[in-house]
Amino acid sequence: MVRVAREANAEAIAEGRLEIRQASAEAIPFPDDTFTCATMHAVLGFLADPVAVLAEIRRVLAPGGRLMVLGSDPEPRGTPGAPEPMASRLRFYGTDELRKLGRRAGFADARVERRAVEQAAREVGVPAEDLALFAGPGPEFLLARKA
Repeated sequence: MVRVAREANAEAIAEGRLEIRQASAEAIPFPDDTFTCATMHAVLGFLADPVAVLAEIRRVLAPGGRLMVLGSDPEPRGTPGAPEPMASRLRFYGTDELRKLGRRAGFADARVERRAVEQAAREVGVPAEDLALFAGPGPEFLLARKA
């Protein structure tokens, strides 16, 4: 994923607008209060200690910094969105569990919302035959803000 990110963002990297680093999620190599926002996608269900990772993200967020995490909703388990055998290796979190992860990591303002993603899928060029995977009310996201 690091290689793909570097290839996809080569221009921004060359212009000095973006830096991509590979590191442990439990030990992010940046000082406290560095970033205004952070996002995590397709990772949460694989984490051994999601609270530690979310707390580390909170540490590097500046006051007022925002976090958006694509949840690990149990609903798509066993579908093309979370197929086997991968699904058996994931930890799935319901709405209340997801919100509690954010609060246990120190985010006082942590909530869970569903966000429709079909339009975004269209905009990034998901093939028409696969758009049904992105239809409906959308997946759950943990939205949090550092006080």
